[in-house]
Amino acid sequence: NLSGNYILMNDIDMSETAPGGDWDNGNGWSPIDNFSGTFDGNGYAIKNMHIYGSTGGYLGLFGNSSGKITKVALVDCDIDISVPSNSIVCVGSIIGGSSGYSYSRTTYCYTTGTIKVEINCSSSTVDDYFIGGIAGDAKVDNSFNNCDIYVSVSNDNSQERVDYKNYFNVGGITGYNGHVLRGGSSYLTGNCLYNTGVIDIKKDDGLGEYIIGNIFASGSVSYGYYLKTLNNYTTSDSDSVTGLTAGQMKSKSAFTGFDFDKIWTIDSNAEYPYPTLREVPYVDNNSSVVEPTQTTTATTMQTTKQTTTTTIQSTTYPIMSTDTKKGDMNSDGLVDAVDASLILEYYAYISTGGTIDDIDEWMKNS
Repeated sequence: NLSGNYILMNDIDMSETAPGGDWDNGNGWSPIDNFSGTFDGNGYAIKNMHIYGSTGGYLGLFGNSSGKITKVALVDCDIDISVPSNSIVCVGSIIGGSSGYSYSRTTYCYTTGTIKVEINCSSSTVDDYFIGGIAGDAKVDNSFNNCDIYVSVSNDNSQERVDYKNYFNVGGITGYNGHVLRGGSSYLTGNCLYNTGVIDIKKDDGLGEYIIGNIFASGSVSYGYYLKTLNNYTTSDSDSVTGLTAGQMKSKSAFTGFDFDKIWTIDSNAEYPYPTLREVPYVDNNSSVVEPTQTTTATTMQTTKQTTTTTIQSTTYPIMSTDTKKGDMNSDGLVDAVDASLILEYYAYISTGGTIDDIDEWMKNS
């Protein structure tokens, strides 16, 4: 039901969308197209989404959408595509583009990972390309992007070069902030956004016009910020976009307009010291915390080490099968330091009744 309302109840690991995985359709993940409902991520993360190969169209977790996407993190997404000639493309980690003239809306979201798009232009028609860290073409508010974006544009020399034949819209947040007013005298306005992702464009200036923005390529921004070490791309709304140093990015006072009482929070001593969303905790995919499943409790697992070990293998890690190596907690075929770290995190959690989920803190106090 593409017009239904949905809520996510746990993290999802999409590693199987990698080449050869069980969820690989030949180009990795097959985006959810024509979605007009509501997707509430409920603060959880969707990790390791892969889209790859020669493909075009609307690409992201959702393809083209007129729905509402909220409170979800796309962690370590990997989009690496080459766009065939004569293909219009909208690419973003969460949303490819808006559907028709009903724009898609994204709020309280963040993204990490890499987006690589290789565009081969050989069409004799005018093509639009929209590429952004969060969305190719959608309205975005109260969100941030950590995806690095790499775009290269080339020509196969089969067509005569025509200046301004194509339009390449690339933005840290979106390529276009809601196209419902496209062609009109004004744009939709995005509120309270920041970008720390790299934007790297390899141009062929004879193939068209490049519109590049640290927040939006095309769109209006209220309170937009970007990490000052990145390239400064100037667009028509650049007066509303401010570059901040790494030190300023750790300070609430630098983010004018951000609601740090209800929506945003910041901890300059955390591993990720920049603003994060209160309802969508920041996840480092390389150091995720292992917690008991809903069917187990700290009390039942603190009887003996043997009982706890059995529970870890059979309940907390249900993906383990009879042919998996004993002690291989993440089922990667190895028994290594990663597995040891997972077990330590697990013991830290249960031995304190769920009050400590950090190994270092546990080791210091135990």
